[in-house]
Amino acid sequence: MKNILGSVFVLLALISCSGVKQQKNNKKLQQPLAETFAYERAASIAQVLPMKMGDFILNKANSDKANVYLFLQLANNAKSNRSAITEDLNNISNIFCRDKKVSLVIAQGVSYYLIVKDTNQNIATAVINKQSCAAMDFIKAY
Repeated sequence: MKNILGSVFVLLALISCSGVKQQKNNKKLQQPLAETFAYERAASIAQVLPMKMGDFILNKANSDKANVYLFLQLANNAKSNRSAITEDLNNISNIFCRDKKVSLVIAQGVSYYLIVKDTNQNIATAVINKQSCAAMDFIKAY
């Protein structure tokens, strides 16, 4: 009986240790996958630039690690007040979160940064990731 209990205890210990090791390995594998997705998304977006997005013109896309950076400028006829810019950024961010393809990429750990620039100065930045999509809170800098 003691041998059986001892064997069960050893077996449970081995199973729990292998589960922890597998979780760590999954986390390690997930990061390079997110980086690959970010690179591919930025590269495919960059091929179709410039592109109109709301009251903005998307004129540059690149990636760094698991982040996709999208650089936007106000379109010629766009309102340049803060509330209009914030509203437009929030609308675009909501579309990203609801889009099936984009949300799958976000679920893999990719973050999108919508950076609005006026000449060389940043006007506003919206961050789109798992947390901001869940909270619907995107504007991070103004």
